[in-house]
Amino acid sequence: MGTIKRKQVRAENGKMGSLHAMLTKFPDERSCERRIIEVRWPEGWKCPKCGNGSCSPVADRNRIWQCTKCSHQFSVTAGTCMQHSKVHLRRWFHAIWLVARSKRGVSATELAAQVGVSEVTAGFMLERLRGAMARSECLNVLSGEVELDDFLLAARDRAKRRQVGRGTDEQPMVCAVERTSDRRGRRSEE
Repeated sequence: MGTIKRKQVRAENGKMGSLHAMLTKFPDERSCERRIIEVRWPEGWKCPKCGNGSCSPVADRNRIWQCTKCSHQFSVTAGTCMQHSKVHLRRWFHAIWLVARSKRGVSATELAAQVGVSEVTAGFMLERLRGAMARSECLNVLSGEVELDDFLLAARDRAKRRQVGRGTDEQPMVCAVERTSDRRGRRSEE
C-alpha cells in the first residue's frame, strides 16, 4: 500500500471535514450502501458466480444487492462491523465519524445522545467499531518511513530548583510499543 498525501485524502473525502458535510453527502441508506461498495471493491464489484461487473439494489430489502446477470444476491455489510445490525447505515456513518474524530474517545452515553440510539445499542456499536480498528489489517497499514515523536515530562527538579521539560537541555524520554502475537493470534503489548 503506497503512501497517501494529505491533499489526496481531502480530495477523496470531498471536503468531509464537518459532520454536516458528511451527513449531506450521505442523505439516505442507498447512498451509504453505494459508498460501502466503492470502498470494499475499489476496482469495481465482480459477481463471484458469473464475473459480471454490474449489480443493483433489491427493492424492499435493505442492504441487499444482486447481480444484474445471474441474480446472485449479497449484503453490502457482510464481513464488516455493521453485519447483522438493524441500525441504519446513516447512523453507523455518524458513529464512525464521531469515533474517528474524537481525540479522547467516545463513551456509549455520548454516542447514544449524538447518534440517536439507546445506550445499549451505542455500546454494541462502539464494541464493533473498536474491534474493527483493532484488527490486524488496520494495524499493518503503515509502510515505508514511519515517524515517531518524543516527549518530556514537565517536572520541577526540587534539588536544583529549575524547570525540567520542553525547552531544556535535558534528555528526552522515548516510549515505544511493540505488538506481538502468540500462536493463537492473541496480541500482547510489550
